[in-house]
Amino acid sequence: MSRRTWSGRQISKALPKKGFRKSQGDHHWYYLYVNGEKTNIRTKISHGNKDYTGDLWSCLRKQLKLSNDDLDNMLACHIGHDRYVEILVENNHI
Repeated sequence: MSRRTWSGRQISKALPKKGFRKSQGDHHWYYLYVNGEKTNIRTKISHGNKDYTGDLWSCLRKQLKLSNDDLDNMLACHIGHDRYVEILVENNHI
């Protein structure tokens, strides 16, 4: 399955819909919240509109604990917050 290319802005827009909250500060850190509690799942999104390919994509995928296809589907809104949390629980990440 070929995945689409995602920019930092697109990812920054998608993450809050999945339960992530942006932290205050100089960097764009996003932390996943489940039932109002902050989890250990986090990612840093680059400033600007840089495309996430290669190493950037791999780093994002690892931080969010997803396969390439699942990350692509999550950003495309095919995987919602509840299913994302189920995936994390199934794989003992939270």
